Amino acid sequence: MLLEPVRIKRPDLRDEVRDLVDLVADCGAAHEIPLTELVRILGITIAPDFQQQLADRGDLRLQESRFVNRGPVIKRKVRLVGFDVTLRMPERLTGRLTRFHDSFQLAFEPDHSVAISKFLFSVQLRHLDLNRERIFVDFAGAQDVFIDLA
Repeated sequence: MLLEPVRIKRPDLRDEVRDLVDLVADCGAAHEIPLTELVRILGITIAPDFQQQLADRGDLRLQESRFVNRGPVIKRKVRLVGFDVTLRMPERLTGRLTRFHDSFQLAFEPDHSVAISKFLFSVQLRHLDLNRERIFVDFAGAQDVFIDLA
């Protein structure tokens, strides 16, 4: 049996995601994105001490077709879409960046991605697709998540 994707409405993120897409899409220049933005668009609540941990890691550096972030491992309890889960961010986040005219995709390398777990259940973020209308979140081994920005 195939599970239906989880659909979430987050119109409060519309302007933030639009600005991010405008910054990254269709532009080969290098940019940096604060990790807090990446975590927020996943729907994770960021407490002040978590914001400091993310700031200590530095920004996600975008190159023409790659992205990377290095810093201390983060493992902490967070609230994701109404559920308490454990988020783990390895020492190195890295993957492929694909830019389109009005969207972009971050495709994470296995073991260099954000993992979310609860009890015996654990998934890794495979890729994020962002455009001005929605965010598509693909977790390896779990349901897809569509975040509608309208």
